[in-house]
Amino acid sequence: MLEVVTKMLKEVDFNTATLSDILQKLSDHFGVDLLHRKKEVKGVITDAISEMSDVEDEESEAGSEKEKEEEVKAEAGSDKEKEGEEEKLED
Repeated sequence: MLEVVTKMLKEVDFNTATLSDILQKLSDHFGVDLLHRKKEVKGVITDAISEMSDVEDEESEAGSEKEKEEEVKAEAGSDKEKEGEEEKLED
């Protein structure tokens, strides 16, 4: 169920969707009325949102680390260029 909820949440507009809307979509998907399991479904939705947030955070951190590496490489290249220019001036 978590996998289905995660997939649905990726397609849902969080500004307008309600728990009842998602519950209805899940009921339609599984072909079963889930109203009597509303509390359990809410927990699954909460877990799915947390999981999605964790993935976003990891991707964001990975992107930040890559940017830092690129900056360090660029600075190192810039320093080498400066050294080369200084050597030419000394000659």
